[in-house]
Amino acid sequence: KYAFEKTIPYLIIQIDALTHKHWCSQAVVEHALEHDVDYDTSQVFSKEQSKYSQMHRNYRYLIEKFIQLQPKGQRGLRKDEFQYLIALIDWLHVIYQASDSIHYGILPVRIAISGDYLVDVEYDADLALKQEVYAKEKAQLDLGIAGNPTDRVDSPRPVEDFLDELDRAFKQDLGFGLRSMVNVLQILSHWAEYGVVKENAYYSAGIDEIRKVCLNNIMGIDQIEIDSILKFLTLTGYDVIRILDQDTPCKDLPVWEHRKRYARYTLKPLILVSKEYHWGPYSTMKTGVIWSGSASSGMLPVDLQSPNVERVIESEKRLIEDALVARTLEIVERYTPHVRRNVDLQKINRAHPYDLGDYDVLAYCPDANVVLNIECKDILPVYCLKDAKRLREKIFGRPRKDKGFFEKINRRQSYLSSHLTQIASDLRWPTDVKNLPKITTIFLSRTTYWWTKFPPARIRAVFLRTDQLSSFVEKLAIG
Repeated sequence: KYAFEKTIPYLIIQIDALTHKHWCSQAVVEHALEHDVDYDTSQVFSKEQSKYSQMHRNYRYLIEKFIQLQPKGQRGLRKDEFQYLIALIDWLHVIYQASDSIHYGILPVRIAISGDYLVDVEYDADLALKQEVYAKEKAQLDLGIAGNPTDRVDSPRPVEDFLDELDRAFKQDLGFGLRSMVNVLQILSHWAEYGVVKENAYYSAGIDEIRKVCLNNIMGIDQIEIDSILKFLTLTGYDVIRILDQDTPCKDLPVWEHRKRYARYTLKPLILVSKEYHWGPYSTMKTGVIWSGSASSGMLPVDLQSPNVERVIESEKRLIEDALVARTLEIVERYTPHVRRNVDLQKINRAHPYDLGDYDVLAYCPDANVVLNIECKDILPVYCLKDAKRLREKIFGRPRKDKGFFEKINRRQSYLSSHLTQIASDLRWPTDVKNLPKITTIFLSRTTYWWTKFPPARIRAVFLRTDQLSSFVEKLAIG
């Protein structure tokens, strides 16, 4: 019963208002850090972040559903109807997540049906508490309340050099530069500032008008590049129900997929209605942040299946992984001189096995009488339960098949334990053979995840972020 052209502006305004409110709330919390307030800022921050993520997911699902169906009714969407649909979508996501939890073996789930035939999804009683603990710890680290923010790791390569190389790869594979796309998104986000229209909650314009403004305000861009960017950023009904490497379209929006779901509102915030592009300024700004931010972190928000782009991203990821090891060495050196990186014991003493592999960082802390065996891994973030399953298997392995990262980590740890006297001698550590040090294995990454906070198996290792390592070593030293 709804008219597509009347509903899209309303939906764009709603999702932009949601993001605007979230950014204001974040600013309040960050400002509160500078003052003595009578509430837990990290708890407020984590709850706000969780609520925003959940509601933004619901809002964009509704937008994408309208784009998929292209309804040809007569009227727009009323506020009460919008609220009903968002509530329905929120419940749909609860069911989808429960289904994925079962399908991917993430968490045990129960479906409870009351005498009145009301259906509810139930997880283990301690899940809510675990989620609160996890979210609060992450919020404290993100806000800089906990940990040491200066110990975080970024690429050692100058950003400009990386973006130059990535720009060339984007042009080779996609016909436009990443910088150019971000610049176009920035212009769309500040559309009123270019004297075209008055400031508004959403904007619309034809391709000729957008071309003119971009040509006048972006150096080195041409019409062909602008047209390619606009096509790439436009969300279409054909694409929203498709994922890469699958010929058959999905029956519903594939919210269970992330890396292979190339048509998402967060990546393609332009909607074409009657030959005019419609967009929200906050949505285009968010898309620009996602593309530029993810690239500088050594990843992309979607699998572009573009060989030159992937080559540049892989090289950046390797640089970040090397920087992670270097920063770990630097942190541990603050507490002990007996530390080395990329330790290949066989090269030090041929009596050690050649296939043991390198210890990323190996250190002896005399004050605590502890050996630190630190494995450094730059783990890409997860955005859906399918990704969570992949990450769990990558770290901990698959039952009766392999043990993931820990297959080699456990082997090196066991060898270290059984040959500690010889290894300490080879590395010239001042250990006491009558009081051998305790061995602590640390799995270190740039960020932590659900599986590293609550491992699915008993693991002889401590999971830490780089900005947590310093305080952890300090506590070891004082017992």
